[in-house]
Amino acid sequence: MNETWQQITQILEKELNPNQFTLWIKPLHASLNNNVLELAAPNEFVAAWVRDKLTTHISQAALQVLGSPSTVTVRSTPKPTPSAPETATKPSSAESTVTVKAKHLGLPLTTPLQSTQCCNWRHSFDDFVVGPSNDLAYAAAQGVVRNDFSPGPLFISSAAGLGKTHLIQAIGHAAQDRTRSKSLTLRYLTAEEFATKMLMALNAKDMSRFKTQFREGIDILLLEDIHFLQGKAMFQDELLSTIKALQERGSRVVFTSSFLPKELSNVDTHLVSRFCSGFLTVIDMPDFDMRRRIVQHKSRQLQVNVPDDVAELLAESITCDIRQLESCLQNLVLKARLLNERISLDMARDVLGNYASQNSGMALERIVEMVCRTFILSPTQLASKSRKRNIVLARNTAFFLARKHTQLSLKDIANRFNRTHSTVIKGITSLEVEISKKTPAGRQIQRTLEQMDL
Repeated sequence: MNETWQQITQILEKELNPNQFTLWIKPLHASLNNNVLELAAPNEFVAAWVRDKLTTHISQAALQVLGSPSTVTVRSTPKPTPSAPETATKPSSAESTVTVKAKHLGLPLTTPLQSTQCCNWRHSFDDFVVGPSNDLAYAAAQGVVRNDFSPGPLFISSAAGLGKTHLIQAIGHAAQDRTRSKSLTLRYLTAEEFATKMLMALNAKDMSRFKTQFREGIDILLLEDIHFLQGKAMFQDELLSTIKALQERGSRVVFTSSFLPKELSNVDTHLVSRFCSGFLTVIDMPDFDMRRRIVQHKSRQLQVNVPDDVAELLAESITCDIRQLESCLQNLVLKARLLNERISLDMARDVLGNYASQNSGMALERIVEMVCRTFILSPTQLASKSRKRNIVLARNTAFFLARKHTQLSLKDIANRFNRTHSTVIKGITSLEVEISKKTPAGRQIQRTLEQMDL
């Protein structure tokens, strides 16, 4: 079983980020009984986290290795830690304290918490394609590197796959290149990782070290996916205190989120106020010309010649997620190289078949355009938080049409309109009830839907 588990962990190491793998997978021990993969965690804290967050990943990795589906169970079975041999070099007193506490609790924390100054940045400003939808966010990100801003934070918001991660990583990359100095200390992580580290510190009874790590000696804090903290009051309180401390020191803080601060739910008003105290910028959906330029730019990076008609086909077909647009191009290039063939329209159409759901993006853009024209609204009003009756009706109509005429899931529709899954369900249901009851409003809605050319 040791060899099998090693193969499974090798797959997981590639799929998970390094922090997740080190903290939650490495401490596990595995056994296989009657097609049940039994995992033993050092304590219930680790076992609960793995059960809640990682069993799907583990099941998929096990399927690749074992060739058949298996059930994954996780239990807490703390094991005694053997005494480590003495070494010539002893850790500092602070390191020693953290290490002893971690072993006592069985936590996967065997090294002291510390800020890292060096990251393996995947993105830079040089490979970011600038256009009307993101030029302001791009300029603001460069302003952080030049330190043009006051201590107020930069808050970058967009739907998934439009460049938030690219820009925040570019900030870190450029900041380190610009200073060429070991004195610059920056911290880059997701809000989920921030919460995880805080939980570890709480369980290790070492919050003072955690607070020092994030509040002192940091020049730039880069925190992704801040919406993860919605409804998590304890973590919000700690983050609020952290932001205050960093701003008092004059440190720079950058956040990314799928939602603007005003659109976040179950978030402390004081924290929202801090988010809004700096510069807010939104990355919008790219237009056709920009998508085409992205394809051309990426093809140059891949050192391949993509015909203009193929670049235009990709740009027309994948409209709502630049990450998937780039992925489609990479798959197209790989297929051409494997077959030793030239890239053609037929080959591009074949690869695009794997991204069929993206065609829903084209239909969704058309739905939004038609709903706005019918109800005499702008796209901004349609996506706003307004509760005016005509805007709510228009929004619910867009939900209904997106569900009926696209392959988007309810979750996808919710994300595209910056709403929750339950809001979309409620909106579609209310519209269907009016239509089915043939109320005056229902008949008007039905006539409106029939007049829409979809």
